[in-house]
Amino acid sequence: MKIAQAEALKKSSEGKAPLLLIDDIFGELDPERRNALLDNLPADSQKLVTATAMPWRDGIAAETIYEMRDRRLSRVKI
Repeated sequence: MKIAQAEALKKSSEGKAPLLLIDDIFGELDPERRNALLDNLPADSQKLVTATAMPWRDGIAAETIYEMRDRRLSRVKI
């Protein structure tokens, strides 16, 4: 559904890639499906992914990761 939604948004916005907000769906998916979802998201879209636990992906390929702990937001070194 997310992939189809991203494609529809891109078509309706004159080819501009959408920002994808992916809010903690990984607790519902097994590792194979989590990785498949992330691998198939449009490469030209910016993604904002939230998760309640790490690691939610094998070999995280993110430029920036933030962690919320004890009501403090901090950047995680990769």
